[in-house]
Amino acid sequence: MEGNGFVGAHTALLCVVLGSCLNLCLLVVLCLHQTELEEAADLVLFLMDHTFLADDHLALNETTFTWPDRIVPIIKMRYTCIYIVFFLPKLKKIG
Repeated sequence: MEGNGFVGAHTALLCVVLGSCLNLCLLVVLCLHQTELEEAADLVLFLMDHTFLADDHLALNETTFTWPDRIVPIIKMRYTCIYIVFFLPKLKKIG
């Protein structure tokens, strides 16, 4: 027997809100932070033209500048998990 209607509706609302938050994260990562990262990359390139940067500094910069490429798949995977765990079973019951 499934839980009462309030618990089901509460869980559904929570999943929708969580999915919306993940979409917002993608928007922020892809739009807002991308501009900031491009500006920072320009500064690093300027520094590289005028001074020596140690390997550990270059590695840190690489980690920083590739962060969006690494985080976006993680956010998408979490969104997919929400879909598989919550919405897909509901759709199977309907269909």
